[in-house]
Amino acid sequence: MTAIENDVVQEFRAFEKENGPSFIWGQISSPYVGCFYLNVCAIVKGDFAYIPAELHRFSRYRRFVADTPDTGVEGVECVRLEDIENVLSRSCTELEFHPLSELAPNVPHARVPSVLDICRELDYAALVEGNFQCNLCETDLLHVDGISYLEGEFRGNGGVGIEVGAPVCSECYDLQHCSYCGRECEPDFQDVTDSGHCISCAPDKVCSLCHEDIDLGWNPSPEAIEGYRTGHCSDCCEEVKRGEEENEKYTTTEAATGSLFRK
Repeated sequence: MTAIENDVVQEFRAFEKENGPSFIWGQISSPYVGCFYLNVCAIVKGDFAYIPAELHRFSRYRRFVADTPDTGVEGVECVRLEDIENVLSRSCTELEFHPLSELAPNVPHARVPSVLDICRELDYAALVEGNFQCNLCETDLLHVDGISYLEGEFRGNGGVGIEVGAPVCSECYDLQHCSYCGRECEPDFQDVTDSGHCISCAPDKVCSLCHEDIDLGWNPSPEAIEGYRTGHCSDCCEEVKRGEEENEKYTTTEAATGSLFRK
């Protein structure tokens, strides 16, 4: 006896037949940690939908979690397609069907690692290749060793949760951290000293001219960093540079006019 498919399943089957492997975009309504709802992409294969959310933690969803098949992907739950409307409720927003070619722009930043793991497990990797890129170097995140998030881009979500910024590859993540103290720091603000200190961990210095403390601040100019390296504060560094420029002008003028006058 063939099971009768509900309306959502029938609609999705028709969409999948026309567009190939697809996913369902929707929202998991509260309760969810830190927010009223969670945007998710449920990637469908066969009779199952794979959702990057820990549904078993909540009693209202736990009974819909399927025991099999097991993807082995951490933080991913599997539900039967016929139950998808009980998890991604239409009470929050209309369910949307999309082909996998539109997966990347619909995946919340924090869910990218789990979604890529699902695609690998379901043999959908080739369909999303090149669509998920490192925010800094544009390397395909499908082929990197690890995916990370820069702490400087963390933002509150209006509740008790945190929204992360765009994902970066582990290599770019390392390049954004001081090799001396390990703090997150843009490359321009690293290696302020020969020992590798960044602006956050650089030792205190006193200007050799005015004897005031040299303050690099949180967003120093290239001139301020140059001054720190030479032992000058910003103001004195500017005065020294201006003096050197004036001296160079004088030297150039003297060389050009000196032959006009006899000694």
